[in-house]
Amino acid sequence: MKGQIIIVYGGTSCEHDISIITALYAYNAANLQAYEKTLVYLRNGEFFIGDKLKDISSYIDFQKSCFDRVFFYKGGMYRYKKPKKCFLEVDCALICAHGGEGENGALQGYFEIADIAYTSAKVYSSSLLMDKVKTKKALEYKGYSVLPYCVVKKEGDCNYCQIEEKLGYPVIIKPARLGSSIGIAKAKNREELDLAVETGLMYDDKLLVEKCLDDFMEINIAAMKSKGETILSIPERPIIDGDFLTFEDKYVVIDKCSLKKEIPAKIAKRLESKLNLISQKLYEDFELDGVVRIDYLIKDKEIFVNEINTIPGSLAYYLFAPKDINMTKLVNILVEEAIEYHKKQKKLIKNFSSNILSHYNGNKVPPIKK
Repeated sequence: MKGQIIIVYGGTSCEHDISIITALYAYNAANLQAYEKTLVYLRNGEFFIGDKLKDISSYIDFQKSCFDRVFFYKGGMYRYKKPKKCFLEVDCALICAHGGEGENGALQGYFEIADIAYTSAKVYSSSLLMDKVKTKKALEYKGYSVLPYCVVKKEGDCNYCQIEEKLGYPVIIKPARLGSSIGIAKAKNREELDLAVETGLMYDDKLLVEKCLDDFMEINIAAMKSKGETILSIPERPIIDGDFLTFEDKYVVIDKCSLKKEIPAKIAKRLESKLNLISQKLYEDFELDGVVRIDYLIKDKEIFVNEINTIPGSLAYYLFAPKDINMTKLVNILVEEAIEYHKKQKKLIKNFSSNILSHYNGNKVPPIKK
């Protein structure tokens, strides 16, 4: 009998539409022998299933009445329709939701409560790496090189003098918890910085302001784990005309975008070896799971860790393809790793019996002393 995996995507995120593309590609490309697969679409806090989810036109004018609403409990999927019985035992959730609940730890926590294995970084790592500011601080603490930066928060005044003194111009302004280059801008003076901050705070209540490099090279490397071994992809070099890849560069002008990627990146073997060592160490230091993509910026032989994406676009399958890992094999690795981890976690002691409550039986709980 085949197992069951669900492909979960959507969510409340500026990257919502991109996650639909990732999920449908995973659904169509992964020819899994051991598992049946079901699309599960998350929209406005509700999960939906239905055959029409295979058609991308269904999302352009989404009609929720055409689909069944479901929820997850004790390892199974349930319909809201009566009777509320489990109709599908779920072996694993393949998370394809970019940003929002998909990467901030919320979906991960939900599936842990529902006792379902899932294919991504766990709750703490997801939450940490979703926040660009916290990621910077964690990277600094662990001794990795990062670009100089400042932080702007919505509830506080923007300290332009501090930014100018520490970073100078130009600078890059990024919403702290968004991806796909949404809300990012470059500022060459205070007027442009003021406008970029005002715009960025419409997307997030915290912004990262970084020193803008010139004449640099970006290299991306994906990583995942299989049977205790970290598997690294080939390196990719996005060819950037401007200061950063925009949302349109990445997703809208598809043909143009495909010509702007050097795969594999034409870099020295010594540099590639160094990036591989850093990537493996990052994967282990941050206790990662699933597939991640690490983005580096390189200038004058110095390597800066820019971002760690815990659910990269298209699950970064194309970076593993030259290593004979197609989408089917990649998904199989992710699913088997997730299920094995889930089994190990279930063997741990999660409860501790004590008689502490009996001491308060019939008595008032004393107030906490301040």
